[in-house]
Amino acid sequence: MSRRTLIGHWRSILVAAQLVCPVISLGESVKTAPVPLTLDRCQERVVSGNLALQAARQRLAAAEQRVRQARAVPNPRLAAEAENFGGSDAHGA
Repeated sequence: MSRRTLIGHWRSILVAAQLVCPVISLGESVKTAPVPLTLDRCQERVVSGNLALQAARQRLAAAEQRVRQARAVPNPRLAAEAENFGGSDAHGA
């Protein structure tokens, strides 16, 4: 999912949050003590409860880490070879 698509989803969610929040705030005031419901708090609730958005965030984070890993310098390798290591001398000595 591209960033542009993700931003489009965010905008849609925020618009929905603005429409739904007045209904949520009315329900809350009946059940609990009145707590001011700001637009930021309402947006936070909608975003935190959206599993598709959470999954998209995780995919984006994973993709960013794959880019970081691809740019990293590979681990150094050490190779060694030995002939007649601890063996007999080829000249018969």
